[in-house]
Amino acid sequence: MERPPGCPLDVYNLMQKCWRWNPDERPTFKEIHAELESMTTVGFNTQENGATKILSANEYCSNGNRPRTGPSLPP
Repeated sequence: MERPPGCPLDVYNLMQKCWRWNPDERPTFKEIHAELESMTTVGFNTQENGATKILSANEYCSNGNRPRTGPSLPP
């Protein structure tokens, strides 16, 4: 299967692992979750005591912030 247009390489590589012919060679759900989690670690800049700090997505959201949503996404 070719990589779909716009598909990040790390997502495509994970897709290929999931489609391996031998089920024993496919990643477990725990491994898939870990890979997806590492792919979605996003940094957000925030000002803290006059200094710029980069927060992970989880830290950013746990501080009461909400990630921006597009016009077609619910708030």
